Amino acid sequence: MKRYLSFFLLNLILISNCEVPSPEDIYSSGEKKGNIFVDSKPQGAHIYLDETDTKKTTPDTLKGIEPGTHLVSLKLEGYPTHYDTVQVVENKTASLFFEFKEISVNISYNIDDNNILTISYSFNHDCELLIFEFILSTGDSEMDESQSGYKKAGEVYTSKWHYHSTYDPWPEGQYKVVFYILYQGEEIRIEKTFNI
Repeated sequence: MKRYLSFFLLNLILISNCEVPSPEDIYSSGEKKGNIFVDSKPQGAHIYLDETDTKKTTPDTLKGIEPGTHLVSLKLEGYPTHYDTVQVVENKTASLFFEFKEISVNISYNIDDNNILTISYSFNHDCELLIFEFILSTGDSEMDESQSGYKKAGEVYTSKWHYHSTYDPWPEGQYKVVFYILYQGEEIRIEKTFNI
């Protein structure tokens, strides 16, 4: 009986001294079967593996990944999050490269003889415009709800504005147009300014 008790206590001591690997160890220890090399342009994107932050940024290699299909997410400020699936194979390094493409908008304006201010704009990518906000030089803000909807890349759209009176000139100063858009599943705010 003493022999069994000693054996049991010895095993208990050995088990209690085992360390459980942290999530960081799982991604960096190389104890698993495969790796994923992740890069992007621009670099510095935060890398998520199966919706878990790896605490790494591009370019970097995720080591010790279980073979199979994994979801890799790249998050870079100012750009929509990129999602991709990667097949990890035992003793191999899979590679993933993604070029972030920033969405932008070009604007111009014109004031006609009737004192109507026309703002023309176009996007470089297809997107959905959620809110069109026009901020006057006085700080007053107006919304043009008629602008909401799907916008095709390269197509020119216009928003027309009247000042308080057709006889009053538009005040000099800086004006802003703020676009709230939905692009690749994420809401993005783009602000443009012009001077009159």
